[in-house]
Amino acid sequence: MKKQPILKLENIHKSYPSTLGPETHVLSDINLTVDENESIAIIGPSGSGKSTLLNIMGILDKPSSGKMLINGDDPSEMSDNEQALIRNRDIGFVFQLHHLLPQCTVLENVLLPVLACKPKADGPTQERALRLLDRVDLTHCIARKPSQLSGGECQRVAVVRALINQPKILLADEPTGSLDKANSRELAELLAELNKEENVTMIVVTHSDSLADIMGQTFTLSDGNLSQ
Repeated sequence: MKKQPILKLENIHKSYPSTLGPETHVLSDINLTVDENESIAIIGPSGSGKSTLLNIMGILDKPSSGKMLINGDDPSEMSDNEQALIRNRDIGFVFQLHHLLPQCTVLENVLLPVLACKPKADGPTQERALRLLDRVDLTHCIARKPSQLSGGECQRVAVVRALINQPKILLADEPTGSLDKANSRELAELLAELNKEENVTMIVVTHSDSLADIMGQTFTLSDGNLSQ
């Protein structure tokens, strides 16, 4: 019996109203099926709607029409609280800017998603945080604040934070966009390895050919249309 896809987009359309004329069409008739543990890169020119598409996948935005299913469930039929639970439990986010809290240590930043559902992180969760930080070579940084880290280190912390709740899907929006060439290559390789090690489905929006090349599939978004 074939497993149902972890993520499915059916005829997704997104447009925004305009006070100056016709509405702006960003996405047109997007169809995409993503199976468990796949790794996918979405490339395309600036302004093509890549981040909008990723935000819809992450239930941060709603399509104007069409349907998105996560594990066969339609988030549009859920309450706000149910959607928030899926975002926290099933989806990890990595953005171009790391968005670490400057007043918190590395370990505290990593554990923040856990505290959205619990008053404190339990022992196994803290052990997972330490294991992941060791995996990305940041054990020596757990008590440091973001201002004491390099850009590459901050982004690796952001990756660990995205994985702390053992999400089924990791969405990354230009994760190497603010890094130099060496750190970009290192982070790209790390993401590819974690895709397999953590059994997480990975969807990456990127301008980086080197990052796209090591994902399992690459799609191009142009003029609102998605093609392979």
